Amino acid sequence: MIKKYFVLSVLLFFVFSLSLAALDVKFYLAPNGGFSPFNNQRTITLKDGKVIPATLNNGVYDLVQRTPVGGVIKIVMYNFDYKLVYDEVIKRALNDNVQVKVILDNAAGWTGANVKKFVDGVKTAENKARKEGKSFDFQVKVCTKKSFEVFRRCYTLNTGKKIFGTMHEKFGVFYDDRSDVPVHSFIGSSNISKSSDDTFAENRMFFLDAPVISRVFANQFARLWNYYTVARAGIITPERIYPISRKPVFETVFNMEHTDSLLDYKYNKIDERILKLLDTVKRNGSVDLAMFSFTHRRIANKIIELARKYPRAKFRLLFDHSMIEAGPERIGLMAPVLEGKIKELKLKNIEIRYKFRTNAYGWNKETKKIELDHFRSPILHHKVIIVNKNAMIFGSYNYSGSAEVRNTENIVVVKTDNRFGKDVIKRFLLEYDFLWNRRFEDETCYKPYVIAGPLGREMQKQICETLTDFGASKLRYLLDRYGPKTIRQLIRSSKMTRAKVIGALGKLRNAKLIKSYKYNKKRYYALFD
Repeated sequence: MIKKYFVLSVLLFFVFSLSLAALDVKFYLAPNGGFSPFNNQRTITLKDGKVIPATLNNGVYDLVQRTPVGGVIKIVMYNFDYKLVYDEVIKRALNDNVQVKVILDNAAGWTGANVKKFVDGVKTAENKARKEGKSFDFQVKVCTKKSFEVFRRCYTLNTGKKIFGTMHEKFGVFYDDRSDVPVHSFIGSSNISKSSDDTFAENRMFFLDAPVISRVFANQFARLWNYYTVARAGIITPERIYPISRKPVFETVFNMEHTDSLLDYKYNKIDERILKLLDTVKRNGSVDLAMFSFTHRRIANKIIELARKYPRAKFRLLFDHSMIEAGPERIGLMAPVLEGKIKELKLKNIEIRYKFRTNAYGWNKETKKIELDHFRSPILHHKVIIVNKNAMIFGSYNYSGSAEVRNTENIVVVKTDNRFGKDVIKRFLLEYDFLWNRRFEDETCYKPYVIAGPLGREMQKQICETLTDFGASKLRYLLDRYGPKTIRQLIRSSKMTRAKVIGALGKLRNAKLIKSYKYNKKRYYALFD
């Protein structure tokens, strides 16, 4: 009997080892492959042999190209408007009998226009296929406000206004044929959009030759497709949910997965998994967090609790620029609250920094004020926490109440107990360290990216005051629109006197909105990065 169990154990180990040997995991970062040279020097070799940079969208483009004739592509995306990938998906469906199924969000106010454009393109291709007598199986479904109302993923304010969730997940699944056996998949914080690839700080993980983990995502696709969406294009066919054959290498949690019957409205809890991970912080351990939006009070309180409990542990919290200042309409932001707690409790083992760009401010026509402009700000869009340098959670999930109780979200748990987890965590920590160590407070830093809260708010005030000056604002606009210029060129373009131009340039330099350099014995002025 003992010998029998020994042989079975060896056999199971052998099978598991084979599955790991076939599996490959790629963790890509943005913008443009990441900030760290360790990440941004990588390349992808396409099917035709062409070598391209290893960026988030290029990784998806490569998988779309490699899907065999007659294969299947399933994508879930909050926003999908990157032309290169979109055109390639249409092309594969039109010319190679590849079945495509896409789920988009149509609940958020701003996503409607993008959905319409996406669907219009699909219908144009469908008409072309019909005229040419080609097969074209491209199905599109969307999550609407009604979807979230039916499943009680909305909230009614005292005013009677309803706040609805959004379909915020971002993943894809690829099949070599119509056999319902998925081969590849991806997941991350990033939309399939241009800014998510070349402007924002983002991430995306690709699971290659990974049928088990890909089945996990395929099942989530099926749940969203069958229960939470309505048709927008194509002849809709239902999806099936299959049992998972064995434990995946990586743990996943989907907060729209029911824990009981559909009518019980009980769902998996992502925040509980994050709190569970935080409970593993060691006495001399660490927490490294990078978060776009943080309004989750329980998680914030847990971090403070652990920092007090373990004074030798190190806590680094990195937030997006938009988190730097709370106000009457932004009282839920936890970053400034955490700053206050750190100061009140005199904690020395926890530090907060914000990704910051001086030229992220502009005129708001609605409020008639100089304010942070989302379109100027290269946002930190990661949703990542790493504990003790050996366990990481990432995905679509911001640490907010909306993400937990209204949106559809996901996370993946990665650990250093296998070579893939080690590589992923190493890559993200190198990216994190690169940003963390390039501070505005460091005068020797050539291109700073982050700032502490007090200095950031002080600089924010100075920047807004500077840009209310007509001359300074005009010069900033010219440098922003037309690129570097000499004083003589600025005088001619602005039609201001030399004295006013020099005075305005001085204000812009003091606010770190511009920099100067010499080229061909001439001094040029340009926007500060």
